[in-house]
Amino acid sequence: MPQKEKENMISQTVSSYGGKLMSFIRPKVKNTEDAEDILLSVQQPYKSLGNR
Repeated sequence: MPQKEKENMISQTVSSYGGKLMSFIRPKVKNTEDAEDILLSVQQPYKSLGNR
């Protein structure tokens, strides 16, 4: 699979599940900023897969 296609697929997947993940994380932490930090921590390994 070409690199650009792989990056697009990973990006679309991360984006499509981001809202659902935030909805899951947000009630479990004190504030939105903490939830966003956790979400980024979860998403980062998947985004880095596109760079391989």
